[in-house]
Amino acid sequence: MLVTSQSGGSGEVLRMIEMGLLHPPASGLTLEGDSPLARALPSLVGTGGSELAYAATRSQLITLAQHGALLEALGLDITDSLSVLHEGPLKADLSDTVAVLTQAPVAVMVAHGAAAQGAMDAAAHCLMETVRMPVLGLEAGQFRHGPFEMIQPDTAVIMLRSAGEAVVVRSLHQAGECVSFGITRIVIGASGRARVAGTIIVALKKRGGLALAFAALPVVQEIIVSAAAMRLPNTGVPQRSTKIASAEVA
Repeated sequence: MLVTSQSGGSGEVLRMIEMGLLHPPASGLTLEGDSPLARALPSLVGTGGSELAYAATRSQLITLAQHGALLEALGLDITDSLSVLHEGPLKADLSDTVAVLTQAPVAVMVAHGAAAQGAMDAAAHCLMETVRMPVLGLEAGQFRHGPFEMIQPDTAVIMLRSAGEAVVVRSLHQAGECVSFGITRIVIGASGRARVAGTIIVALKKRGGLALAFAALPVVQEIIVSAAAMRLPNTGVPQRSTKIASAEVA
């Protein structure tokens, strides 16, 4: 069992410690070497010190890197992921994408594939807490049923397209549907396929899996932080929350 908590003191972790559920062969993943989690379990600790930003953009990438290190230790080839980190962040004009997100009353972060969905789920959470707007993070199939009836022309729909034949075919169809209903569709594309007419495209190199998550996460974070800064004078300052979500234990 792997127990992940960036602070090492999240409420559910404290509860598991209290109940005696955390013991080897379970292991921890955290950013805090002296946290309750790190004291309870042998833990992989991310370097860089405590996360200070409420949106936790840095620690999201560190946590992803921790998972990559574990997968490599288990025998997975992560060469593509390492190449993304060596290349550095994408240099692209994101102004059109930021403009859409700045005006939208609601946003939906959509993805095809497990790694892509993980990145977009994290992005949805980050967007919700920094911009204070309703945001759904959905796998593409979940988006097509139910939530598809909710969206309006001013809804920001951001899709992360991964490489892979079946994924590409479904995402092309869904992006085209949004355009046909007058919905602005932002596509962060790593499929290697042509853009869908009527969409705003942010082009990445063709990638899938863990490498795609490493490539897409900084791009999505830059879009979110830029839009948040334009929407709010005090973006990133929590109004009702705390940095470490341990209130449920108290």
